[in-house]
Amino acid sequence: MAPKHDQSFDSQQVEVTLATPVGRGAIATLEVYGALACDKVSKFFYPAFGRPFKVSPVGRIVFGRWIDAQDAGEELVVCRRSSSLVEINCHGGRYAADRIMRTLGSQGCLERDWKDWLVDHESDLIAAEARIDLASARTARSAAILLDQYRGALRTTIERTISLLESHRNDEVESELRRLLKYSNLGLHLIHPWQVILAGRANVGKSSLINAILGYDRSIVFDQPGTTRDVVTAHTALDGWPIELSDTAGFRHSEDSIEEIGLEQARCKIERADLVVLVFEAHQCWSKEDQEIYDNYADALLVHNKTDLSSETQGRPTGILASAKTGHGITQIVDAITCRLIPDVPPSAAAVPFRKRQINEVKSALNAIESCELPSAISSLRSVLQHSLR
Repeated sequence: MAPKHDQSFDSQQVEVTLATPVGRGAIATLEVYGALACDKVSKFFYPAFGRPFKVSPVGRIVFGRWIDAQDAGEELVVCRRSSSLVEINCHGGRYAADRIMRTLGSQGCLERDWKDWLVDHESDLIAAEARIDLASARTARSAAILLDQYRGALRTTIERTISLLESHRNDEVESELRRLLKYSNLGLHLIHPWQVILAGRANVGKSSLINAILGYDRSIVFDQPGTTRDVVTAHTALDGWPIELSDTAGFRHSEDSIEEIGLEQARCKIERADLVVLVFEAHQCWSKEDQEIYDNYADALLVHNKTDLSSETQGRPTGILASAKTGHGITQIVDAITCRLIPDVPPSAAAVPFRKRQINEVKSALNAIESCELPSAISSLRSVLQHSLR
């Protein structure tokens, strides 16, 4: 794989990067890149069969030991992937990989973060970004969308859109760009979970609802007001989408300084939330205080909990009737959360922008088209495909 920016790459420079997550597996993989990569590795790697490693042909897997100033005990499997790329496989964990990195660093090799290395050495910038994000995908559904982008869904769409612009088919381009932006919020949440906050007055059952949705006890449940003093979070997947659920302190005035801190944390969390689930007690009459809370969060998903204790519907706004105790309405809550967050699910192999820089360039292109600045629109779209040189 050749460097993307050949003109700025030092032919004598050798780079080394750890390509596998630290401590995640039994084997760690390092990649050493550069015209002198094989020479650098050969100074410390001694094949078991006795012949120098640098005479091994490309593609041959070689077993041996890494011998440096410390000792001669590290067993490795090494392969020349190309004339300028050597792959080193050692024991997982930090020690073995760090030792190899330090030894190569002492010989002038440049240690690179794998993400930076991949972006610099991958000819397709979108594919490089998708590969990076795939490593952090929490669900199969998110990974499938990122895999579509790695395989070229977004690149192909952008290239086709540029061709349409060059043919002055502006109406079709506007439609295509708006379709891309429709999925942009989803794209930004493929690896960053949606923030869903359960809020409401004290003791309306927020903690119990969190536990019922998760299927296990994450939040402490107790009938004394102020039990939840901190923001309690839990990561889960709802309908295949990554979600962070947060249980917050109940709305009420408190003289307890610790509880007041929890209330302030709850307010801050709510302001940043993607969705607020507002919880009330179904068996209590709808009060003036309830109406004030409801008016302050007009976009919230409304849930009336504790229907197992009876349900008082007079004067109450429409919402989901639920019981954390019996499980009634929990499925409807989950469905409503996912529908509110992801109203438009992209079809298979659809183009989905998933990085802020991609989305910003698409927005810039759309604004340029609306201002009849076609060269600027084309430039913005080309910047989606590669680093901008403007």
